[in-house]
Amino acid sequence: TETTFTVKVADPDAVPPHVELFNAEKGMGLSNELISLGYALPLKKKCVPMSQVPSIDGNTFEAKVCYADYPWRVYLQKVSHEDQLEALMNKLAEEYAHNQPPLTEDIKIGNACCAKYDDDGQYYRCAIEGIKRSSYTVKYIDYGNTEEKSLSDLYSLNDEYLNLSAQAIECALKDININVSEWKGPMQEAFEMLVHEKTYNCQVVGREDEVYIVTLNEMKSGDSLTADVKKIMNSGGQLPSHSFTTNSPSRDSTAPAFSSAAPEQPAAPAQNNLELKIDWPPRLDRYNHQLAMVSWGEGPDNFFVNLVDRENKLEQLHDHLQEVYSNGGVQVGRVFRYMYILARSPADGFVYRAKTLNNDRNMPTVIYVDYGNEEDVPVSNIYELQPYLASVFPCQAIRCALSGVERLIGEDDVEMKPEIRKKFEELVSDQEIKLKNIKQATKEDPHNQVEILFNGDNVLDILEQELASLSAPPDVPLCEITTGSVVSGALVNISSPHDFWVQIGGSITDIMAGTKECTTALKDKPDINSYCALSLDDDSSVFRARVLGHDGDRVNVLCIDYGFAHLVGFSSNHLHLLLFP
Repeated sequence: TETTFTVKVADPDAVPPHVELFNAEKGMGLSNELISLGYALPLKKKCVPMSQVPSIDGNTFEAKVCYADYPWRVYLQKVSHEDQLEALMNKLAEEYAHNQPPLTEDIKIGNACCAKYDDDGQYYRCAIEGIKRSSYTVKYIDYGNTEEKSLSDLYSLNDEYLNLSAQAIECALKDININVSEWKGPMQEAFEMLVHEKTYNCQVVGREDEVYIVTLNEMKSGDSLTADVKKIMNSGGQLPSHSFTTNSPSRDSTAPAFSSAAPEQPAAPAQNNLELKIDWPPRLDRYNHQLAMVSWGEGPDNFFVNLVDRENKLEQLHDHLQEVYSNGGVQVGRVFRYMYILARSPADGFVYRAKTLNNDRNMPTVIYVDYGNEEDVPVSNIYELQPYLASVFPCQAIRCALSGVERLIGEDDVEMKPEIRKKFEELVSDQEIKLKNIKQATKEDPHNQVEILFNGDNVLDILEQELASLSAPPDVPLCEITTGSVVSGALVNISSPHDFWVQIGGSITDIMAGTKECTTALKDKPDINSYCALSLDDDSSVFRARVLGHDGDRVNVLCIDYGFAHLVGFSSNHLHLLLFP
């Protein structure tokens, strides 16, 4: 404290930089003085040097955006280091596919290690960024994104992988001022599409802590990324028109919207101001009644619709895609999450517009943006989306949920009953429905909250009635005889002249045939006076029964068609008491 030292930088690439402090009065360095006093030096952390960037002097370098949280947190990779990084990644994948050495070093913030990225199953270099009770936050130092990992998912990084500096350089675009809460989902999606696989001329103009303030201008066009981001902000998420220009042969502007082109590189209609209309997921107009058809769904809490008035245009697009891409298309070089692409479905062999949901290198998951269903697609079946296919027709799959859908979950249920989902499917499958939007989709909830009318009836009301019938306990009517009546019957169970049971009328054979549907064991001990089915070890038959009472872990039931009572043990693996249909 209050001592003047001469500072010598020993390792400028370390984070933080390693320095030696030399005390001129004593003629020795502080490290040696500490050692002489008996203090051991702390163990040096295993870390990867940071990538060097030009100083703030007007110098520039070529870079690609490798990860983008927001315009004020962008990670760049130097283009000049691409080959080195690719060689390191290939070697890392080959070595760690067969051997994952456990992490044995003391875990400290900044320690370098190796981890498998969940989205694509590949191994990457990373550094410990946060330590929690049962997990660790790691940053993938060559790309910039983070992930939560358990200790068993972290591996030691061999020293040979420490030489190449961390390739992700954290930056912020100059002159972008926006509150985080104002940066909406569509803006982020447009931003990610805008920077995808583009090379920029980067100039460092400032620095705040470890973040470099930069200007980025696209290498090919010279367009300023800062200016493009401001256009996205002002439009609420629309890409700038120049971001989808094309060098395809021009055509007569009066040509049909979907016309044939060479399969190798489909040409676009000549338009000077192409606007990207892929604002997905699209939203419904509020309060307007619209005719629609359900294109795909899991149930009333998550389904997609197509508007009927756009049906013909969607069919034209479908036919055009099959014609132009019958022999394939231009394959994408590498798949990134949230890319708009074309995908050939393994299920039916057709080509559809789609969006990637992860960056798996071999079999990414895509969602078909005109229909709503998801599918894993081989990367060989994924083609570049030409600009005119994005601009000519908005995405058609509109995500919805019934307004008030929470009323379709019973009081004792954790989730919606399968019978309700099945009933919803029966009501809306292959049917035109009348849709009224009650609440628009938002970033927090991407579902449009809708009301559906089917044949004049509210579908929510129909499903509520179905739920009520499912939730009501079954009630079997008593078989009664009136005073003075003469009936035919059979004695089925005799305890004494004062207590016997008679089977009267009906076909007991039909009743027994119905009990063959009873195959599902009860999960919970049945309530008194509720009904169930009884299966006996010594008999292959199944009997209808009513619960008379409980005796510890045993249940006393009465077989209502034969008059005999039975005490049944109830356990987690019982096979005696079955669900009563």
